[in-house]
Amino acid sequence: MSQLPLSLVLPDNAAVKDFFVTQANQLAFGWVEKWPDWPAPYHAVNIYGPKGCGKSHLASIFGAKIHALTLVKMSRFEREMLAPYDGYILDGVNDGGAWDEEALFHFMNYLAETGKSAFITSQDPLSQMKWRLPDLASRMRSLAAQQVAMPDDVLLEALLDKYFANRQCQVAEPAMRYILMRVDRSYEALAEIVQAIDKISLAEKRPVTTALIRSLFQEEDET
Repeated sequence: MSQLPLSLVLPDNAAVKDFFVTQANQLAFGWVEKWPDWPAPYHAVNIYGPKGCGKSHLASIFGAKIHALTLVKMSRFEREMLAPYDGYILDGVNDGGAWDEEALFHFMNYLAETGKSAFITSQDPLSQMKWRLPDLASRMRSLAAQQVAMPDDVLLEALLDKYFANRQCQVAEPAMRYILMRVDRSYEALAEIVQAIDKISLAEKRPVTTALIRSLFQEEDET
C-alpha cells in the first residue's frame, strides 16, 4: 500500500526564517547559533526578557537543532523521562509555582554529568531569583544568560506586520504607521492592539483603516 504524502506545517513560532533579528534580540539569537559551544559545566543558557519578546520562538529554533524535550513545569526529577533526549527546553522558569527547586537542582547536576544542553527561558534572570536552596542559587548564577531587550523601531514594525499576517488581516501602510506612532513600545502592548483591531474589524465587518484604528485609540484614551 502506497503512503499519501503529508504536508506538515510547523507552528508559527518554530521557524528560524520567521524570527526577525535586530539589535534588540541579536545577542540572544547568537546563543542559538553558538550551540553546541556553550560553557561547561552545565551547557545551558538562560534567555530572559519581557512577555512576548520571542523567547519561546528562540526555544523552538533551538529545538529544531536537537532532539529536545520541552518542559513547562518540573515538580520532580525523573531521569528515565530525560534520558531519551539530547537536550531540553525549560520554558517560563520562575522561583516558585510549577518549578520545584530540588528537582531543578538535580536537573542541573544531570546536565553537568551527561554533557547535555538546556535552553531555559524566563522573564527575570535566573541568577537574580530568590531561590531557597543555596546550591541551586549558586548553579543559576553560573549559567550563561542573555536578555532580550525592549523592541526597537525595526522590530516593532516587523512584528506588527507579522501579527496582522498571522490573522490574515490586510492593513494599509498609513494605518500601520498610525499604530506605531500611538502604541506603547512593548511586545505585549503591540500584540494586544493587533488583537483588539482584528476583533473590532470582524465584529463590525469593516476593513482595517486609519479611521477604525483612530477610533479604537480614542476609546482607550477616554477610558
